[in-house]
Amino acid sequence: MGATKTLLKTGATAIELTRVNRCYMVSESGEEVRVTKEMIQMACSQLLSRCRK
Repeated sequence: MGATKTLLKTGATAIELTRVNRCYMVSESGEEVRVTKEMIQMACSQLLSRCRK
């Protein structure tokens, strides 16, 4: 779970918890590669274009 700082009107800071989902895949060389939103969108777009053929 990640955290972001929020500046309050009094000048004090508070921690606001946010959910962060991280997904990794393993490359051919054995390295972990973080899966990004753009990677998912591209894969979905490619699958959709195959279905339309």
